[in-house]
Amino acid sequence: MARIRSDFSPARFCPARLQVPWPRPAQLFDLMFSNVRQTVLTAHAVKVTIATALLAAVAACSDGTSTGPIVPEGKVLLPTSSTSVQPIFQQMKDAMFAVPFAAQREIQINSGPNPTQFRENIASDGQGNLFYRSGDVSSLHHGDPDMMEILLNLRRRQSLLYRDPVISDVDLFTANYRVVDMGTNPVVAGVPCGRLHISRLAGDERDPHFELSVDPVTGMTMAWDEVDFQGTVLGSMEVLDFTAGAPDTTGLLPVTEQLTKDALKIWKPLGVQVDHPVLAPTLLPPGFQLVTASRSFYDDGVETAEFIRQEFSDGFETVVLMHKAPTLTTLEARFHPGSVQVETMSSWTFVTGEILTCEVILAGRVSEARLLSMLASSF
Repeated sequence: MARIRSDFSPARFCPARLQVPWPRPAQLFDLMFSNVRQTVLTAHAVKVTIATALLAAVAACSDGTSTGPIVPEGKVLLPTSSTSVQPIFQQMKDAMFAVPFAAQREIQINSGPNPTQFRENIASDGQGNLFYRSGDVSSLHHGDPDMMEILLNLRRRQSLLYRDPVISDVDLFTANYRVVDMGTNPVVAGVPCGRLHISRLAGDERDPHFELSVDPVTGMTMAWDEVDFQGTVLGSMEVLDFTAGAPDTTGLLPVTEQLTKDALKIWKPLGVQVDHPVLAPTLLPPGFQLVTASRSFYDDGVETAEFIRQEFSDGFETVVLMHKAPTLTTLEARFHPGSVQVETMSSWTFVTGEILTCEVILAGRVSEARLLSMLASSF
């Protein structure tokens, strides 16, 4: 679903933000996420004022009537009063990189009337190196299967690190999430697993949650379901075939960073490090904090661009903010109110556009209200 948010009021916010050639939003999504918008999203545009949308977003985020997500019965692993963290969470964080294996997985993403379903092959040498190759995409209900296969391979890093639910920081995760052992023991691809229910502590009853089948020995996630508050499965992954030990990576592609990056120090003002203003959101989704920042460079042989990339995390989910360096003064920018487009796909929200001549892209598995509030607090 997509909407155009227009008629942004520059008087509400401060300095000018950018206007230089850079990759189109669709190209930037190609750099970050694994789903093809033209085959997954049903997009239609409705013009509304961005000022009204932002006020509604702030109101939604500050509404104190939330009752919190529904929690199943079972053994509560988080939160805990214990000073020691369950070792399984550290295992879950490290498993994909530390355990040598080869696997075939099936992915399904339910967005719109037709789900997107495909298979993929992944492997790890246990030394921090991952490998990937898209598998069968013949069950794709719409779009071009050949293009889907090409894009999956191009965006393999984003598939494994952003699309899949992954613990990225154990301390943040334990501070922000509720984990319940559901008491079931599914067997996935021959591997006995425990079933974990994971939900945000600061979430509300409409937030989706994850149910993971995890190998208690290695911490490997063998299957996951993302479920909304009505019990509808938004997306899922299941390992169909799993081989432990050193993998045969013949025909697989190494999973490497696709952008050239200069890392920035997040404990110092970013603008000082790059000699120009940097968007600095102050109203983050609950539990999120800035974890990485970089000056990134994009070159596809046709277009080149430099942009600031910031990642915010709550230990389990990531919000990515990218924007260009400014070239216009504050006064000049007032003549360019701009607009943003909001698109949703499953539980993901994507905000792209130009505000005060500032081209921005903001994306994450959080609500539209929270992302718009985050964007508003950046100016």
